[in-house]
Amino acid sequence: MNNPKCVFVHIPKAAGTTIRKGVFKEDYLGPVFRSIPEDWSPYFKFTFVRNPYDRMVSAWKMFTEGMEKSKWAYNNEPPLKNMSFIDFLKIAVDDSIDYHSRNSVESVLRHHTLPQIHPYHCFMDLDFIGRFENFEDDFALVAKEISLKNYELGHLNKTKRIHYKEYYDNESFELVTDNYKEDLESFGYSF
Repeated sequence: MNNPKCVFVHIPKAAGTTIRKGVFKEDYLGPVFRSIPEDWSPYFKFTFVRNPYDRMVSAWKMFTEGMEKSKWAYNNEPPLKNMSFIDFLKIAVDDSIDYHSRNSVESVLRHHTLPQIHPYHCFMDLDFIGRFENFEDDFALVAKEISLKNYELGHLNKTKRIHYKEYYDNESFELVTDNYKEDLESFGYSF
């Protein structure tokens, strides 16, 4: 099957690039601007989520240090190069920064760090929500559902780092806990 009949909602920093390149070979047209087109409603609709504490560390590393095999160059631009984790989180949780236009590095950062349960990600329309932490097994369920064979996932856009808990202090823990409360509750994640 070259063109799987499905809808993948790409939540940044939750294995989306791995799926887009491994399954769709970059020939990907996904839902945009909070809605799934009506004519896509018969298709199997899925996404993957990730523990918000881990996701924020991964996003911070991506934006401030870059990643292997990535097109991202934001890490070379002030104000992000060598930005502290707490300063990064303050941008990520700042609701006054537009996430939709992506016309500034701050807007792109906000887009990449929106809560996963945010309406932008079309959760009310999804058939399956996989977990980054159980990626291979959950993707095997997706592959079976859409009759996908001979796919290669690997792990793209991987950041080099230690365990996410090592990056947190009280202030950063509170920022993530408060801003991603719905993600934590909806998906049963904890620190």
